[in-house]
Amino acid sequence: MGTRATGGKGGDHAFVGPDWRGELPPGVIEHRVPDNSVMFAIRIGVLPGDADDLAEVNALQDRFSLTSLSNWSDPAAHGRAGVPDLGARPHYDGDLAFFRTVADLAAENPPAPGNDAAIELLRRGGITLGEPMNVDALSEPMRKGLAQAAIDGPKVMDWKVKYRGTPYPTRWNNLEPGTYGVNYFDRAAGSLQGLFVHDRDEAEYFSTYEDGDGALLDGSQRYVLHFDADQIPPTLPNGFWSITMYGADFQLVKNPIDRYSIGDRTPGLTKNPDGSLDIYIQREEPADHASNWLPSAADGQFRLNYRIYLPEADAKDPATLVKYIPPVRKTS
Repeated sequence: MGTRATGGKGGDHAFVGPDWRGELPPGVIEHRVPDNSVMFAIRIGVLPGDADDLAEVNALQDRFSLTSLSNWSDPAAHGRAGVPDLGARPHYDGDLAFFRTVADLAAENPPAPGNDAAIELLRRGGITLGEPMNVDALSEPMRKGLAQAAIDGPKVMDWKVKYRGTPYPTRWNNLEPGTYGVNYFDRAAGSLQGLFVHDRDEAEYFSTYEDGDGALLDGSQRYVLHFDADQIPPTLPNGFWSITMYGADFQLVKNPIDRYSIGDRTPGLTKNPDGSLDIYIQREEPADHASNWLPSAADGQFRLNYRIYLPEADAKDPATLVKYIPPVRKTS
């Protein structure tokens, strides 16, 4: 629901689990979710430094409420909902603790239809859907293999998180869209770093740890990201784009001007006379270019995330979007 999908309209919506049976009140729109546990994220864009726009967004936030179906008939109870007790979940120790927890979670939220191959793979690894894992029934080679997988798996995922999605020659990686289906590798990476990734119609996501020559980005260096006039990403009405700075700890980088991202909504962002655009990525303020400055950490590696919200067709087509992701170039 949002600007693109529903035209920014309000409404009453019910999110119900895969096994829910019942009748919703008139005018309430049903959304059937695939799992018993659900997370919500509400995103509202705010113009940077615009106090009036922030006040308008705060007023909109006051008009959102989340309540249980049982409270719906009582307007005074809107905004309140009891959290269901999912029951106590065992805590496991030992080298197979991870897999025992997986078995319990799979019972709480059974895989949606279409995951038969994964269910069979779990079964071969000693996890039977809907049952606690019986580690005593495992052969010694299986126990050793699973224990080693528990060690190696996180290392593999550390690499995958760093190089998520499809790599392009300009050293940007285009993240996979948010509906992963049976792409468990990217689903796992998204869970570790970047929940709530949109599908391409809503947003395109790119990340890089490297400049255009393949060298790791480092706060001790100076960089420029140059867009020719026709490389500036086109968006639908109300769309926008931004580039955000993250440190080695995956957190925003503190800086003296409190600017953590830069984009087409950054106040004072200035294009060159020919319509091109330069963004200066460095630790110290660039002379005569403060409005186009994205501050980096004083030293150490960093990562850039580039997002295009409501992209036009060329900017979301994997075959043509490379035009809008030019390389980051070192200048010193």
